[in-house]
Formats: sequence, structure tokens, C-alpha cells
Amino acid sequence: MAVHAPLALDDELRHPGADEPLLAWLTDQAASGTLVASLPPDWMYSMIHGTARAALEDVRAGQRSEAEAGVLLGEVFVRAFGVELLPH
Repeated sequence: MAVHAPLALDDELRHPGADEPLLAWLTDQAASGTLVASLPPDWMYSMIHGTARAALEDVRAGQRSEAEAGVLLGEVFVRAFGVELLPH
């Protein structure tokens, strides 16, 4: 089995700089309590990256439309990282 070297873009996404907008947003939202604070923002970023890549492969293979993949990704991320808002 051949092992392929990661693409430069993929490497950038795997190791984002501190100024990466999504990572900054995840950090801010975790600090504010909107996202689960016990999950490290860099880990959430990595999970989003990996799951989005898998969804893209499904789209390219014709298993899902872009729209369907987007909805499914949104559901997964809200359920995985979102804080349940309880009635006050």
C-alpha cells in the first residue's frame, strides 16, 4: 500500500497558526461557554478538518450532494461541540 505525502494545504490545516480564523473563533466560543469548554480548541479544529475531508470524499464519490454534506456536517459539529442550552 502506497503512503502519500500530505499536501501543503493539508499540512497547513493540520497545524494552523494562531491567527487561523476558525481556530480563533473556536477558542473564543469555548471561552464564552457557547462550545464545550473541556474540549481543546485545537482538537475541535482537527476534528472539523478531518470530518470535512471525509465529507468531501463522499461528495466527490457521488454519495452525497454538497448541500446534504453541509447539513450533515453542521449537525455533527453542533452535537459534538455545542453546549445544550437549558431553560432558565
